[in-house]
Amino acid sequence: MMKLYNSSFEISLRVLILLDVYQKPLSFDSIKEIDILSTYCKYYNIGNTNLHGDSSYTLSEIAARRELINDALKSLVLQGYIDLKVSPDGFLYSINSVGSEIHKQMTSDYAIEYEKSVKLVKKKISNLSSKEINNLLYCTIRRD
Repeated sequence: MMKLYNSSFEISLRVLILLDVYQKPLSFDSIKEIDILSTYCKYYNIGNTNLHGDSSYTLSEIAARRELINDALKSLVLQGYIDLKVSPDGFLYSINSVGSEIHKQMTSDYAIEYEKSVKLVKKKISNLSSKEINNLLYCTIRRD
């Protein structure tokens, strides 16, 4: 049976949504952090639901998600859906017109809810430093 939950394919679709909402180049770490915060909004007191449900193991996937997001980004660049730019701070990823068109075609309930979550996260973290975002993401883990 094919696994779609947190598969490279599902994460690729989430990355397209995320990059289209942000409309600016993002680093790998920023994409990973935003994706985690967006799928677990309730856990981080950003929204009312966790898109992947409530569980005591929800954040055990953070390490595994790192590799999955990396694979998804490589695939999206190779397929021509996102652009890669080298900056003094490392690689930055941004959506292009092809990826944006694919995002516009996503009409599933999950895609709509994920986009709403990404917008909530964007609003919540827009004025936070990288250190503050990191603290939000990882200090919550230590409290449980």
